[in-house]
Amino acid sequence: MRIELLRSAAVAAMVLASAVAPRGLAAQRSADEARLVVGISAGWIGGHQLWNITGQRLPQQFPGLYDTVALGRSVRENLTMTGEVTYYPGEHFGWTGEFTYIGAGLTDACTFAHPSNDTYNQQVCGALDGREEPASTVTLSGGFNYRPTGRTQFQPYFRAVAGLSLMPRSTRAVVVNFYDPNGNLTEGDVYVDNNWSELRPTGSMGIGIATAPSQGYQLNVEFRETWVRVSNVTGPTASPYTGIDAPNTGAWLRLPSFTVGFSVVLQKSRGRRY
Repeated sequence: MRIELLRSAAVAAMVLASAVAPRGLAAQRSADEARLVVGISAGWIGGHQLWNITGQRLPQQFPGLYDTVALGRSVRENLTMTGEVTYYPGEHFGWTGEFTYIGAGLTDACTFAHPSNDTYNQQVCGALDGREEPASTVTLSGGFNYRPTGRTQFQPYFRAVAGLSLMPRSTRAVVVNFYDPNGNLTEGDVYVDNNWSELRPTGSMGIGIATAPSQGYQLNVEFRETWVRVSNVTGPTASPYTGIDAPNTGAWLRLPSFTVGFSVVLQKSRGRRY
C-alpha cells in the first residue's frame, strides 16, 4: 500500500514537473537585442491644405476692370520611403540617421467669385483649377530612438529626428500656362516667390513596434508626423503679373504617415536560452 502511494506520488511529481518546467524555462528566455540595424520602409503619407485666398483680382482685357477669383493650394497624399541606420549602445536608447523620400505633389484650385465672362481670365482659372504639379521632397535627418523593452518578442519604440529637406518647388509661387483668345501659349505669374530657398528645416516624431531580431532581421510598423517649414500666401495681391511677392508668412506643413519596414540586424546581443 505504501509502495503504491509512493509510486503514485512520484508519477504525479513527474507530471507536475513536466508541466511546470517548460513554463519556467520560457519565463527565463529572452529575445535577442538588436544593436546595429540598417533598414528600409515604405508607406503612405497624407496631404494638407496650404492656403486658400479669396478676393484675388485678375485683370480683364479692358483696362481698369477685374474678375475676382478664389485661389487655393494643397499638398496631395502620396507614397513615402525611408532608409535608416540605428545604433543602440544600450538596451533602450539609440542614435538614428535617415534619408526619406516624400513623393508629394501640389494641387491648385480656382473658382470665380465675380465673373464677367472674360475669355482671358476663364483660360487662366480653367488652367489652374485641378492642376497637379510634382513637388517631391527628400530629407536628411538625425535623432534618437527609445525602446522601453529591448529583449521582448515585440518591441515598441519612439523616434524623434530633425534635419533638412530639399524642396525644389516653391509652395507659394503660382505660374500658369494657358492659351489666350488668339490661340497663343502664354505664361503668367499669378503669385511669385522671390526668396524661396530649396533647403527647408524639417522634423519628425513617430511611434512604432518592431519584432525581435532572432533571425537576423526585424519587421516594423510605424505611425509618424513630419513637419516641413514652408512659405504660404496669406492674402491677395493688388494685381498679378507684376512680379511682386504676395503677402506671405512662414508655416509648418504637417504630414501624417504610416509605413511598414524591413531591417537587417548587423550586430546584436544574444538573449538568454536557459
